[in-house]
Formats: sequence, C-alpha cells, structure tokens
Amino acid sequence: MSEHDIVNEWLQIAYEDYDSALYLFENKFPKPLEIACYHCQQSAEKSLTAIKKFRERVRSYKFASYARLAKIVSVTFNVI
Repeated sequence: MSEHDIVNEWLQIAYEDYDSALYLFENKFPKPLEIACYHCQQSAEKSLTAIKKFRERVRSYKFASYARLAKIVSVTFNVI
C-alpha cells in the first residue's frame, strides 16, 4: 500500500465518522449528543493522523501555525 493510499484511507475513515455524527444529529430524536460528539472527536483525530502521515511523507513541509492546521482540517471536510 502506497503512502498516498494510507493518507486517503485515514481521510475516508475520518469522513465516515463525520458522516455518522451528522446523521445522528440530523435524524435522531432525542439527539444522541454524546455519541455525535464522540464521532466528531474521532473524525478530527483521524484527520490529524492523515495530515501527520502526509507530513511524514513530505518532510520538508512545515505548518506555519495551529490556525493553519485547523484550516487544513476544515478544508478536508469542506466546512469553509
């Protein structure tokens, strides 16, 4: 498995967690906030893992700040 595939796999799993959280929040009543929040946390963690794997692949790339890292994560989910 190539490093590109590994990064994409982490992002796919992160998106599935995000999608699960969104589904639970929008379709269940009463809203299972604890479970939805758990999936959001897992999604963020897996997205950061994907970024870490990418960074390991491109060692010369450096993040300017945590704000930039947060923006990269949000772009991952098309939130911006």
